[in-house]
Amino acid sequence: MLYRAAVLVFLVGVTDGVKVLCNATRPHGDVNVTQCFGPLGGAVEVQLVTPFLQDYQTILKKNGVYQHSSQHFELSTGIFTVKDIKRSDDAEYSIEIYNDNGTSIAMGICSLSVQAPVSSPLLSLECLASGEQRVSCSAEGDALRYGWSLDGNPLVDTHLLSGSGATSHMTLKLGLSGVIKCSVSNDVSISTTSTTVSVCVGVKVFCNATRPHGDVNVPQCFGPLGGAVECLASGEQRVSCSAEGDALRYGWSLDGNPLVDTHLLSGSGATSHMTLKLGLSGVIKCSVSNDVSISTASKTV
Repeated sequence: MLYRAAVLVFLVGVTDGVKVLCNATRPHGDVNVTQCFGPLGGAVEVQLVTPFLQDYQTILKKNGVYQHSSQHFELSTGIFTVKDIKRSDDAEYSIEIYNDNGTSIAMGICSLSVQAPVSSPLLSLECLASGEQRVSCSAEGDALRYGWSLDGNPLVDTHLLSGSGATSHMTLKLGLSGVIKCSVSNDVSISTTSTTVSVCVGVKVFCNATRPHGDVNVPQCFGPLGGAVECLASGEQRVSCSAEGDALRYGWSLDGNPLVDTHLLSGSGATSHMTLKLGLSGVIKCSVSNDVSISTASKTV
């Protein structure tokens, strides 16, 4: 017989030894199997059938194999309990109840999926060279879902340069500040952490005032509080190279030859960004490496 599955779970706790309740007695049309979730190391109570006051015969099966019902199921409450949940408890459970005449009078089925609860999240902030901030939230657990808020309101795409409010990391737009909170959840637990985001101090922002703006003669530039702003003169170019990874090293070349200090107004060939001197042109290549890998990108300037 084929069964369809319905999902029904009620979350009770968020710490070690978490207990989850799941009601598998509610009708779901032609859906016969209720999907329940159990926290690894914790406990789950599944309401498989309504309570019975009379002592009827019960048969409990795990993946179709008979189990000692007295170890898991209480007829007077109709609740099937699994404690100290292990990965091996991930299975389909069914209970069959028979009256004194041997007639089946009740049956309940649930599919139990085991998940490791969410650990306490770690939230980190990193000020980027241009003044934006990269935020990352990490936690341990199964089937993790992420949510973010800023000053109590959902963090939306208009706040972000990259990433989204459903990912573990993102880059905030310049000047964004307030209390940012990360929520990490799965089907058995939820955990949150928060920190205050403030304007990065000591950042340098670059503004190109040479680009045409129609009939606008004065381009708008922005400067970070406590930092610095550099306006490019006509014809100069600012190049930046960014990548993810540990212990990154940068290298630059122009038309196949190393980019040297005589080509530059600021920065160096060993940094992630620099300002080229007036009139410099050709194919510029950025190489990013560490002790385990290397990657390159090039562009015509």
